[in-house]
Amino acid sequence: MKKRVILESQKEIPVLEEVDVVVAGAGPAGIAAALAAAETGGKVMLLERHASPGGMATAALMSWFGGFYNGKEVVIRGIAEKVIKAIKEREGTKADFNQAWVGVDPEVMKIVVVDMLQHVGVRMLFHSWVSSAIMDDNKVKGVFIENKSGRTAIPAKMTIDCTGDGDVFARAGADFEKGDPIEHFMQPMSIVFRMSGVIDTELEQAKRADTNAEGRSLQKCWQKICATNTVNIPIDGFLHLNRVHPGEYNVHATRVLGVDGTIGEDLSRAEIEARFQAWGLFRSMKQNLPGCKNAYISQTPQQIGVRETRRLKGLYQLTADDVLGTKKFDDVIARGCYMIDLHNAKGAGLDLRRLKEGQSYDVPYGCLISEKIDNLLVAGRCISSTREANGSIRIMSMCMATGHAAGTAAMLAVQKNVLPRKLNVEKLQKKLRLQSANLGDTNCERKEK
Repeated sequence: MKKRVILESQKEIPVLEEVDVVVAGAGPAGIAAALAAAETGGKVMLLERHASPGGMATAALMSWFGGFYNGKEVVIRGIAEKVIKAIKEREGTKADFNQAWVGVDPEVMKIVVVDMLQHVGVRMLFHSWVSSAIMDDNKVKGVFIENKSGRTAIPAKMTIDCTGDGDVFARAGADFEKGDPIEHFMQPMSIVFRMSGVIDTELEQAKRADTNAEGRSLQKCWQKICATNTVNIPIDGFLHLNRVHPGEYNVHATRVLGVDGTIGEDLSRAEIEARFQAWGLFRSMKQNLPGCKNAYISQTPQQIGVRETRRLKGLYQLTADDVLGTKKFDDVIARGCYMIDLHNAKGAGLDLRRLKEGQSYDVPYGCLISEKIDNLLVAGRCISSTREANGSIRIMSMCMATGHAAGTAAMLAVQKNVLPRKLNVEKLQKKLRLQSANLGDTNCERKEK
């Protein structure tokens, strides 16, 4: 049945500010893109719908980063490393880059990132949504936004879509894929909640005693929790506890099926269902998990975690064979080493396919550029990839790496007065190296290829 529509009259939209580069979305990809564009000499505006930067790491409490280190080499450096080091200087993490996971305090990350963005002159605009792209034929000329001030325009020489969901490129008319290519199902959404009042010694002792062959801990406790029938979560063998401070843990084990992160009604339903799942899980954890008898929920996230929505159809589409085959590209602009990690869209279970220790793959520049829309770069989990490859590149460390590349490329294109697709990639690579990005130039496996 066709939906009823109402015609909106044409309006004159006031211009808020003209910039070199506008970045939509201040998650890990947007942060890196804005910092890189500003460090390359641009006048940059960064837009964010929430009240602070960080995206999944802060608003969704998904505050642990994987995929920097492949067991032998720190694969992702540059802007990402600079941000993590700044967080560590503020005592927001104790982790080093040569670890499998880097957990950060989301509150420290918020203030550190704002400080870094201000230092390089990025203008930040929070509580703001991109409503549509300013178009001139097939060229993006900036964005229209909505916030408490109403609708305003931000003309820009280059636009970078770091929304995660590809909101800008979808509104600009770019081609894209979404979810499973046959049934269009998407991976489930999850929320992370913070549990405080935990007795660390009791919980850590239980974790050590209950680690299985795959290295996952607390599986017996998780099975007992599920057996109580108070938790109706379609998941098995997955309970992630990340210690933030003494007595405080981020808990990651919820799963909402059958929802689309590009549909407002689905997002609302997912938020509601996930919170009921979280409270049911928490009550069972108090009863069954050592050290949690006096625990309480101290924080829930501003938004649910969305794993999968739109993926750009770009000049090149990264594939699972590229990832698992550790493919190398002449136009490399970022590298990755994280496994393919796909959560079952229809129920319990995970599809995990790991790279061998010490290996990595390249992300080519073509993954950031639309087939048919110009003056637009894309970074983060919505870059051009197959669904399987997206299971590796969607993580926050990779988002920062592709964001770094997109920000630098956008500003170089402005300075050279060329379309991003016409940019000299060798000059982009040279600039990225000067910004401490690791493109694998001294990597042994690249030489062997």
